[in-house]
Amino acid sequence: MGDFTIEEMLAMQQALQEKHKDKWELIGPEAGKHKLLWMLGEVGEVIDRRRTMARMLAALPDMDTEMRRLANGTIAKLERMTDADFDGQRFDFAGE
Repeated sequence: MGDFTIEEMLAMQQALQEKHKDKWELIGPEAGKHKLLWMLGEVGEVIDRRRTMARMLAALPDMDTEMRRLANGTIAKLERMTDADFDGQRFDFAGE
């Protein structure tokens, strides 16, 4: 792929444009403007996804601590449970 030149890319685009001329819009200033705006929107989405992922990764230690606390609380409740807890009155994990 290192030998792929701009000229080859343009030739491929022109061949594809000719092949799909009945389906694709013509290449021109207005179409170029729309495609550039679309590309900028896509770049913005990628940036947003990367920032969201970075925030999620930064929060992992906190989530890990919270998940461990919840799991330990649930295990402790399960260890204390009896058959009477399943009568629908005492089966409450949200209480603590």
